[in-house]
Amino acid sequence: MMRTFAFLVCALGAPAIASDVVNCAPGPGALCVEKNLEAADLAGADLAMADFSRSNLRGANLRGANLRNADLDGTRLGGADLTGAVLVSADLTGADLRRADLRNAHLANANLIEADLRNARLDGADLRGANLTGARLDNASLRGADLRRALFDSAEFRSADTDDCVGCPALSEILQPPVPVVPR
Repeated sequence: MMRTFAFLVCALGAPAIASDVVNCAPGPGALCVEKNLEAADLAGADLAMADFSRSNLRGANLRGANLRNADLDGTRLGGADLTGAVLVSADLTGADLRRADLRNAHLANANLIEADLRNARLDGADLRGANLTGARLDNASLRGADLRRALFDSAEFRSADTDDCVGCPALSEILQPPVPVVPR
């Protein structure tokens, strides 16, 4: 069951910046643009269609949260716990997801254009139909992830772990070093 929060509590028990709490009551369709919600505890929250664009959610607990169709464009989510979160059709264009935990997250049809997913954990994540154009997945773990119908144009997968990844045959080509062209 999803919960709706009227206020935020940070990981250490202190509220997030007071002005951001007053001006941002997370819930379905919430408008929380450019807010500092670092380390906020939003586990299990219903944040469907919320707008967190350009906000700081570094280290936030979003475990199991419903972020379906949410706008997270340019949001800083480094080190956030998004385990099992629902991000179906969410816009994560240019989002910073370095070292984020997205194990078993539902990212089908999500827009991850130019997202930074370096060192992220995407084990078992559902990325079917996701747009990863220009995304950085260096050193990311995609063990058992489902990337069928995902777009990878110009994506970087250096040292990514794709063991047991479904729909990743194209990744073997992406991961290969470029063949040098010898001029004649």
